[in-house]
Order: sequence, then C-alpha cells, then structure tokens
Amino acid sequence: MGTPAASLTVTLSKTEAELLVELLGNNLRDLREEVYKTEDYDWRQALKQREATLRALLERLQAPVA
Repeated sequence: MGTPAASLTVTLSKTEAELLVELLGNNLRDLREEVYKTEDYDWRQALKQREATLRALLERLQAPVA
C-alpha cells in the first residue's frame, strides 16, 4: 500500500501538544465536511484516508504518557 513510514520522534511541551491537538481537531472537523460534500469517488477515498490518519495522530497525541 505504499512505502513504509519512516519513524520520527518529536518532543513537545504540554502547551505545544495541546495546540497541536486543537489544530488537528479543527482540521479533522473541516475534513469531515469536505468528505461529505465531495462527489468524486477517488477524491473522497483520498480524503477518507487522510481523515483516518488524522484520527490516528490525535489518538496518539491524546494517549496517556507512560
């Protein structure tokens, strides 16, 4: 399904992480609306993949730190 993702580690302060979560959440809401309004099948599938990626990022950012 494409090339494997490279591993990347980024250290964020609590404030930076909260801002990133907020920005990703806003983008996700906008993206849902775009998916809903898109008529082109291929473009809709690409948007849905992007939505899934954003959801996964948000989940990882909001997961409790061990």
